[in-house]
Amino acid sequence: MLENLIFSVNSVVPLFMVLAVGYIIRKRGLTDAATNRKMNTVVFSLALPVMFFRDVSSSSIGDFFDGAFVMYSILTTTLIFVSSFALATAYFKDRKVAGTFSQACFRSNFAVLSLPLVAHILGGNDTGVGLLVVIFIIPIYNTFSAIALAGKGDEKLRGLSGLKIIVKNIFNPLMIGVLIGFVVSLTGISLPVIVNVPVEYIARMATPLALLIIGGSIDFSKMRSRYKPALVVALVKLVITPLVFVPPAIWLGFDSESVLVLYLMYGSPTAIASYALVCNMGGDEELALNALLFTMVLSMFSFTIGLFLLRTFGII
Repeated sequence: MLENLIFSVNSVVPLFMVLAVGYIIRKRGLTDAATNRKMNTVVFSLALPVMFFRDVSSSSIGDFFDGAFVMYSILTTTLIFVSSFALATAYFKDRKVAGTFSQACFRSNFAVLSLPLVAHILGGNDTGVGLLVVIFIIPIYNTFSAIALAGKGDEKLRGLSGLKIIVKNIFNPLMIGVLIGFVVSLTGISLPVIVNVPVEYIARMATPLALLIIGGSIDFSKMRSRYKPALVVALVKLVITPLVFVPPAIWLGFDSESVLVLYLMYGSPTAIASYALVCNMGGDEELALNALLFTMVLSMFSFTIGLFLLRTFGII
């Protein structure tokens, strides 16, 4: 029992210690909001796409593709979106608030926080079937987010302009990195050293830089407003969703690696990108920010408990 607890703590705490460093250097004035925004752009436009390119290009697609895992992930993500959106629209009178709440419930910060945790637990840079979440589920997040945040009667998602918005959300820099990686993997191209070494350097900086930026973005003073719906989001995101969808995955016979990835996908904090999208589409910015902050802070405890239980029951 104690060994399982130590395993869980050692898996989760190192990542959150880097978050804490990001928070500390922000408080000491070494970074500020403007710096974090610029570096966040660097992470999502360069570092993470390069990391995904490295991981996909260096793997054979057949090594990690699992059709059953993909179908289960897509089905459950769709169910989470539909149920959260239906409940939110029934409770909140303001369509934009409902969309913001729904997005916070179904959109996970998998690429930045959970994928490194998968690699840390599996050892080395191995993200296993976690790459399938990046390839298939994150584009679905983008599409559902655009639908959720389009207000009643909103013209943004209609016609050709709406199609352009959805396509742009799907084929973001992360997906471009994945697609280029697929091309390299399928063709068997061997990258020369003068390309491979810079790719490796940039890929290695993606996770620590992203974690520092997340830590530097935490502002506890802003957690006082809209805290009740944000706490509900945290309950749904970190506790209810994993409890509902992980046990059926175990019952269906998914291996330990797949169950681990599914748990970290369902139970991951709300995605950082969700706040930017809310700002761009006129959603409830205070709710979006607080949902992000509450889920981020509380996930340190939920991840530790969740991994402890999965380890104790011999599932991972």
